[in-house]
Parts: sequence; structure tokens; C-alpha cells
Amino acid sequence: MPDKRLTSILSSSSLLLFLPVIILNMSCNPSMQTYKRSQLLMGTIVEITVAADREETTDKAITAAFKEIRRLEEIMSTYIPSSDISMVNAAAGINPVKVHRDLILAVKKALEFADLSGGAFNISIGPAIDLWNVEKPERIPSEKDLAAIRPLTDYKNIIIDEGAGTLFLKKRGMKINLGGIGKGIAADYAYNILNQHGIKSGIIGVAGDLKTFGKRPDGKLWNVGITHPRRKGDIIANVHLTDMSISTSGDYERYFIKDGIRYH
Repeated sequence: MPDKRLTSILSSSSLLLFLPVIILNMSCNPSMQTYKRSQLLMGTIVEITVAADREETTDKAITAAFKEIRRLEEIMSTYIPSSDISMVNAAAGINPVKVHRDLILAVKKALEFADLSGGAFNISIGPAIDLWNVEKPERIPSEKDLAAIRPLTDYKNIIIDEGAGTLFLKKRGMKINLGGIGKGIAADYAYNILNQHGIKSGIIGVAGDLKTFGKRPDGKLWNVGITHPRRKGDIIANVHLTDMSISTSGDYERYFIKDGIRYH
């Protein structure tokens, strides 16, 4: 599978914002219709909206795109014990694991962004994610806890062997997590499937990661509303775009408050 499939939402052609998004004002001309479907995938709602003139062809295309996202989930989800990434984590410090080419490409791309960001973007934070469990916020990790896992979060200890098709985490206890890039990759792969089926215009939304392509049926750019993080139902900004992506994140969906401090 060529590397060009990984035109990640974090690429230079993307916009990086920090709030969830909604699609606005999708008026249609008589020759085109807007079709929208959603499914629960990757632990979130995935919504695909396309503009097309044939319902049957469109339905097949969207179904195929959802199938592709599910395929990636079964490779890259840490919540699936049999996934490739779970196998890699389980073998940390023990042996390399042969994995699907798509996982190697995803990890390779993630490591590029790790280098570009000076380590700010880091997929080796699995141990920290386990420690900071926002779903069970009874305990705040201590400095001692954090110091203990710090050696396990060095992304330079992720070894890719493209020739052998393997991934290896050098230290026992290491875990990688693609939560910061996986949904954007899924949107890119879904776009490729839609394009192969002749769909030239639409939006793919995977939680807070959204990819646009083509234009609305009326010829205008897609209008994406950025929801207000503190005032439910309000829009804080609009973005008009096509053939670009937005990655969003917020501190009000997965968080907890303890001693007056918001953790997310």
C-alpha cells in the first residue's frame, strides 16, 4: 500500500483547531443530493456525508468506506486484544512482531511528527494514558508515579523494520497508542475508498477529525462550524474549506474535576 495513502490530517495541507465541528448549510442543486450515514466505529460516531446523483452507487461507496475504517480499527485499536498494535504492546521488550503494512505506515508517520514536534507528539505515551485514567479519576498520579513511567515513553525506542514487516518496543512495559493520529488516518483511507467509487465531494467525520473533499452541491466550499466549548449549541467560529482537514480536541468531553482543577 503506497505511502501517499497516509496524507494525515496533521499534514501541511491541514488546519489544526481545538474544538469539535459540525457541518453547516448544505444546500443542494436539483441534479445532486446529499447523502449522510453514521456508524459507531473506533469508539466514536463516524459520519460520512457525500454529494452525488445516484443513491445506489453512493450507498455502496459509503458502506465500503465504513468497512475500511473497521478494518483499520481491527489493526490499530488498543481496545481490541487481537489487534496488531495490542500484540506489539504485549511483546514489548521481548520480541519484534510482524504486523500489517498499514500499521507500519501509521507508526512511521507518527514518528515523523514526533521528530518534527520535538517529541510533543508522542505515540509511546501508552503507560501515561493508563496512569491518567479519566474514566476512573479517584487518584491523581504522583510525581513518583510519573517518574517511574517516564523511561517507557521515549518514542526513539520504537523500532520499525520495514523489510521484515515488524515493530518492536525495546523496553518491557512500553505501549504505543495511535489515538492522536489514528482517526485522521482512518478518514484519509475512507476518502480513498470513496474516491475509488467515483465520489468526488463530501465530508468524513471521525469524532473530532474531519476531512473535506470537493465542493458542496451548490458549488460553494464546505462550511464547518466550530462549536463553543462552554456554551452548548453555540458556534465559536466558521471555517470554509475544501480538500483540507481539521483536527479538533477539547477539554470538556473526556475530563474530570478534582479539588477545583480540570484534568483532561
